[in-house]
Amino acid sequence: MDKRTTPTADRPADVEVPAWLTGPCPAWCSALHSASDHPDDRHHDGVSAAVELTTMDFINYGAPTRPNYRPQVALIDLIQGYREAEPRVCVVEGSDRFLFYLSLAEAEEFAGHLLQLVATARGESDPS
Repeated sequence: MDKRTTPTADRPADVEVPAWLTGPCPAWCSALHSASDHPDDRHHDGVSAAVELTTMDFINYGAPTRPNYRPQVALIDLIQGYREAEPRVCVVEGSDRFLFYLSLAEAEEFAGHLLQLVATARGESDPS
């Protein structure tokens, strides 16, 4: 069996774990790990969210003669290298344009600033 995963609550415990995987997957990881994974692909991922960016220019996914305009999408995902101490938040535009990573502390700080900006714009004094 080439596809191998780390045992979790949702995965069987009798599946062989690749030798490069030094510990169990985090609970949020949904990746199928394989002994033959390229070193660049040896990471945990699985939790993601998408937001349509309706104030940005829409993208034509159709032909010029048959346009199919849809909003751009911002994606956020948790990703953790198999030797990293904690996950990072990965921010991507669309499905393939990487923008940046945030540590958990940076993501929490950024989220707080976003909530404060939204509260200010809505005339609220406290984002909670």
